[in-house]
Amino acid sequence: MQFHLRKRYKHFARYREIANILVRHGFSYLVHQLGLSEFLSLRRRLKTTPEAEQRVKERLSPPVRLRLVLQELGPTFIKLGQVLSTRGDLLPPEYIAELERLQDQVPPFSFPEVRDLIRMELGLSLEEIFANFETAPLAAASIGQVHRGTLRDGTPVVVKVQRPGIEKILATDVEILHDIGRFLDRYGPWRELYSLEEMVAEFEKILREEVDFTVEGRHAETFRRHFSGDTTVCFPTVYWDHTTRKVLVMEDVEGVKLTNPDELLRQGIDRRLVARRLADALMKQIFLHGFFHGDPHPGNLAALPDNRVLFMDFGIVGWVDEELRGKIGDLVLGLVRRSTPQVIRAVESLGAVPPHVDRTALHRDI
Repeated sequence: MQFHLRKRYKHFARYREIANILVRHGFSYLVHQLGLSEFLSLRRRLKTTPEAEQRVKERLSPPVRLRLVLQELGPTFIKLGQVLSTRGDLLPPEYIAELERLQDQVPPFSFPEVRDLIRMELGLSLEEIFANFETAPLAAASIGQVHRGTLRDGTPVVVKVQRPGIEKILATDVEILHDIGRFLDRYGPWRELYSLEEMVAEFEKILREEVDFTVEGRHAETFRRHFSGDTTVCFPTVYWDHTTRKVLVMEDVEGVKLTNPDELLRQGIDRRLVARRLADALMKQIFLHGFFHGDPHPGNLAALPDNRVLFMDFGIVGWVDEELRGKIGDLVLGLVRRSTPQVIRAVESLGAVPPHVDRTALHRDI
């Protein structure tokens, strides 16, 4: 199966980079199927032999090789991997587990770049805004990185700064993903089950919102308003005087990551209570407010000493209208009642059952 992508000469170097990285990690069959072979460098063509590729495949599993490809391809593909790590309906568990490792493995950009961007965005020097600013990032992500600091009035904050040049990088990569998605929708083996072009369009929408930090700030404010007076959860305050599309300044609330059981135990945090409160908060977001955190992986959640659940990183959210809430509620009730017919009806109402599905097999699997 061959496909010749439209020759986007302005993106030739990026196509070549993608093809070379895929081949280096043992995915030459995918390069050939997508018609990307013409973009391979001469050096890569000469180095790629069946024996060499077999050695790569024997050394590392396919999920690990996929993670390495996404990591090496940079911010757009890292973010794509993060989104895919939440899609257990699309990928097997071993792939989900491996892609989850992408969350905290992004190289930081330099402090001078941070300083320059803050001055450009806020019109003031770092020293004019902050009494203290840690040069080493607290965390680095595909879209930006986070630093700890203290405002001039003594308020402890975390400062999220956008990765320089990220918008141009995203635009190029998304254009390429659209081309690949269109091809796979025509010729891919799963074309009757999924529309990859629609998935890429949704991914593009997520990226557009994530590179505008004011959107994330508004999301955080919405959560704070919805949970106003709730003593079981915490959503940090946004400091709008120091927030722009590329800089987000929020209240610094220190918690213990839910993936650190030893520290949770040391601080006397009740893990069962925290888990129950987390589940309650997520249910309220979906069924009461119709507005939910779209990326609640362990890196975006923490527990506070008083057993409150701390939510972080509000770049990805979702909305559920009243009709959809009712359908999801029917599904949950069916699961609780262990009623296979009710679960099937609910899944069908959600549009998750393809028309050609084997209903006997579906009933058996549920």
